[in-house]
Amino acid sequence: MSAVAAPRLARGPALARAPEPTPATVPAFFTALGARIEAAWEAKGRDAAAFPAIAAAMLAEAAPAEHFDLMDIVSWVHSADELPSQADIESKFSEPPVTLFLSKSKLFHISALHWIDSTTSIHQHSFSGAFHVLHGSSIHGNYTFAEKHRFGPHLMTGELTLKHVELLRRGDTRAILSGDGLIHSLFHLDRPSVTIVVRTVKDLPAKPQLDYAPPGLAFDPYHKPNVAVRSVQLLRLLHRMGHAELVPRAVALVARSNASTAYLVIDEMFRCLRAADRFTTFLEACRAHHPELVEILVPVYAQRRREYKIIGRREKVHAPQHRFLLALLMNVSRRSEVLRLVAERYPGERPAALVAMWVRELAATRLPGESGSVLGLELGDAELAVFEQLLAGLDVAAIGARLREEFDPADVDAALPGIDELCAAFRRSLLFRPLFTE
Repeated sequence: MSAVAAPRLARGPALARAPEPTPATVPAFFTALGARIEAAWEAKGRDAAAFPAIAAAMLAEAAPAEHFDLMDIVSWVHSADELPSQADIESKFSEPPVTLFLSKSKLFHISALHWIDSTTSIHQHSFSGAFHVLHGSSIHGNYTFAEKHRFGPHLMTGELTLKHVELLRRGDTRAILSGDGLIHSLFHLDRPSVTIVVRTVKDLPAKPQLDYAPPGLAFDPYHKPNVAVRSVQLLRLLHRMGHAELVPRAVALVARSNASTAYLVIDEMFRCLRAADRFTTFLEACRAHHPELVEILVPVYAQRRREYKIIGRREKVHAPQHRFLLALLMNVSRRSEVLRLVAERYPGERPAALVAMWVRELAATRLPGESGSVLGLELGDAELAVFEQLLAGLDVAAIGARLREEFDPADVDAALPGIDELCAAFRRSLLFRPLFTE
């Protein structure tokens, strides 16, 4: 399927405003919405290609965010004697999902997905429909993937490109296209964020639902052959035992496996070998057996390590503006895009000054039981002053001139070589790199 841009729908005219919500109105509202969607889809002969537009238009028109909030759904569930048949009852996706409506045809359902700290992978879908922000906000990234090498139906390499990034707010609605019609990710900014999703059960039974990893890996996270899964689980056992044969056995498994299974083994070892140097040594030992795969996995895991660090920091940070900054640093690759999104969320403010202030606040934030700052970096007044001037676009000479206005000129002159090195370190920083990439 060729890549097609998913329709971007602003909130349309709402239905007549309902009375103040009560738990009883939640099922009535979504049952009525589901019935309208089902009737419109039946009029199109249940054509799978027509469903996203129908779902997005009707969801935007109904505007659930104008009628309900998080606690209305909680109150309904807690007072209900019976619920619609619940998809994903084990809450493997969302924290938790609540099915609000199941169509008579059993071909689509409406659910509320709740998120606290989870972040979606970059992924496509084997289903279609639409989603609507009921509560909170998110950074939404849209991508394209140009395949270069296929190891099989479940693993391939290529070029993953961020096509568009936007800030989604309460009331926004977007269509979901199946396959590579929509490759996207969501980084939820608020605790919680709640999304209403109208989706088919499945559109593409013969095709995998792929996840993507920058800079260019596509894989099927649901393809888990029995032998591969048990082999990986036993590696995990050896790791928990501290067994000396963990790495040799993992390398031997990679050597005898196809590329898809080799990737599962390598991915497990990334979690087992937390020290970067140990994992790098292991990965290089695998290169002789799967050179093309390892070549792309080196930058994939460098980026994944960076993402894990940012996600780990986000779990410790609850202020919306700080979570917003971490979301931008993780999902946006260029300074201009970072500043555009800051300006969009905080109109009338100076974006670079806001970012500098947030970094200063995070650098001063200490968590109970931890000695360092929540950033994982120790930045004093002098380092932060250099950071702010570098973020403002000044070169080393201009930074030195500004610092002489605040600090002793002789000390600044003596420190200029170190300032040059500090600026280079900020530009290379895994955390701050997007702020200094044009």
